[in-house]
Amino acid sequence: MRRAILFDIDGTLLHAKGVGRPAFAEAFRAAYGAEADVAGVSFVGATDTGVVRGLAQACGLISTPAREERFYIELAKRLEPRLAQTPPHVYPGARAFLEALRGRGFLLGVVTGNIRATAWAKLIHAGLADLFDFGAYAGDGADRDALARLACRRARALGAEPCLLVGDTPKDIQAAHAAGLPCLAVSVAGWEAPGALAAAEGLLPGYEDLPAALRAVEALAPAPLPIRVLAWELTRRCPMACRHCRGAARDAACAGELSGEECGRVLETLAAACPGGAKPLLILTGGEPMYRDDLEALVRRATALGFPCVLAPCGRFATAERLRALKDAGVRALSISLDGPDAAAHDAFRGVPGAFDMALRAMAAAREAGVPFQLNHTVTRATRGDLRAMRDLALTQGATRVDYFFLVPVGRGAAIAGQCLDDAQTDAALDEILDLDAEGALPVHVTCEPRVLARAKARGLTPRSRLNGCLAGAGFCFLAHDGRLQPCGFYEADGGNVRDFGCDLPAAYRASALFARLRGGGRCLARAAAR
Repeated sequence: MRRAILFDIDGTLLHAKGVGRPAFAEAFRAAYGAEADVAGVSFVGATDTGVVRGLAQACGLISTPAREERFYIELAKRLEPRLAQTPPHVYPGARAFLEALRGRGFLLGVVTGNIRATAWAKLIHAGLADLFDFGAYAGDGADRDALARLACRRARALGAEPCLLVGDTPKDIQAAHAAGLPCLAVSVAGWEAPGALAAAEGLLPGYEDLPAALRAVEALAPAPLPIRVLAWELTRRCPMACRHCRGAARDAACAGELSGEECGRVLETLAAACPGGAKPLLILTGGEPMYRDDLEALVRRATALGFPCVLAPCGRFATAERLRALKDAGVRALSISLDGPDAAAHDAFRGVPGAFDMALRAMAAAREAGVPFQLNHTVTRATRGDLRAMRDLALTQGATRVDYFFLVPVGRGAAIAGQCLDDAQTDAALDEILDLDAEGALPVHVTCEPRVLARAKARGLTPRSRLNGCLAGAGFCFLAHDGRLQPCGFYEADGGNVRDFGCDLPAAYRASALFARLRGGGRCLARAAAR
C-alpha cells in the first residue's frame, strides 16, 4: 500500500502575504450583514469555520449553516483575485521537497483551516496544486483534530496509509496525535517559538537543505522494509566438509560471529521496522546453526516478536529431543540436504563418512518430533541424473517438498566449477523439474537458477509450485555470521554491515547502495560474478 503525508498550508508551505484578512472581513460583512473585528483575530492554527463562528458570536449573531455557506462563497470570490494579483510566497525549497516526496511514492494531502476553495486557490497561485491529491478543509468542520482524522480516511479511500503530518503550530501537532500520526513541525514561518513545538516528534527549520528534510521524514515515517525472507547465517562452524560450501565452513570455532546480544538487537530493530505487519521469514542457517548454544533462546525471542522461523541443520545434532525443544521454542520447519540417493554419492559430496545416514536419522527425528521438513538437493553434472530419484526419496521420507539448488561455484565450490551445468544441460534439468512439478506428487522449488520461469513460459506451462528461481533483490536478504548483508549467500558483494549501525538491520539495509540499486532478474548474479 502507498503511504500518504498530510500538510498544513499557511505557515507550513507558504505565506499569503496578508491578503486573506481583508477578504475575510468583506465576506463576513456580505454574509452576516455586520462589521467584525477581523484585525484582532489570530488565524494561526485556527479554522475558517471556527473563526467565522467566533466572529458571529461576538457580534451577537447566530451562525447558521446557510450563512456559513454564503460566507464561504463570498470569501472565495474575494480572495481569488487578490491571490492572482499578489501570489503567495512559497518557502524556499518547499516545492523541491514535495516533488522529492512524490518521487518516493508518497501521496500528498492537505489538512487545513482553509475552506476547500481558498485552500486550492492558494495552492494554485503558489504553483503547488499539481502536487496534492486530496484534503480535509474548514468546510468539513471546525475541529482541526476531526479534520486530520477525516483526511486520514480520505487517504485510505485512495489506497494510501497516512504516516505523517507536517505543520507549523501546536494545533497541528495536536491534530496529528489525534489522528494517531507523528508530527514533523516546521518552524519556517517563525510564528511560534521553537519551544512551543517541542511536542512534535521532529522539528525542521526549513526545506532548503533537501537531504536533511528528507532524512527528517524518513526518521518519522521509514519506508516499509522490503524484506520478506531473511536467511541468517548464525555461525560458519560446521562438522561437514562439503565440496560446494559457499562459506568454506569447517569444524572449528568461528571468529567474529554476532553475539547473542547483537542477535537480539538485530531482531528488535527488524521487528520495529514492521509495526503491525507481517514479519519476514527467518531461515536460520550456517554452517551448522545447532552449534549455537543460544539457538533455542534466539528462536524464542524471534517467535515472541512475531517472526516465523525455520532451521537448516546438517543433521548431526538433530535428535528428536532437540527438535522438540526447538519446536517448542518456535521452529516451524526444517530443511535437510541430500545430494545423492545413496550413501556413496552423498558422503563423497559432503566430505564426511556417514553423512547420508545422519541426514536420514535427522528426517526420522523430525517425523518423531512432528516438525515438517523439506529435502534440499544440489544439482551438478554428477547429480543431474538423480532429480526424479531425489523427488521419490523425498516422498518416501515424508518431506513436504524438494528444493533443487543449482551449483554456484563460490567458496569451496570454486574448486568444482566444472560441475556447473552448461546451458543445454540446465535446460534439460529444468525441463525434468518442470515435469516433476506437473505430476503434482510433491511440490518442488528451484534455487539459484532464475531461468526456470522463462523455461516454463517457453514450454507453455503454468507451474503448480512457486518457481521463482532467484529472490536476490526481490524480497530476500542474507545476513552473514559476522554481520555483513548480502543479496544472497552466494553473492558476497558489499551490502554493508549491521555492526556499523549498532546492529540496526533496517538502518544498514536502507543505507546500502547495493540494495538500493539491486533488483531480482533473469540471471544469477553470483554465478555471473564467479565466471
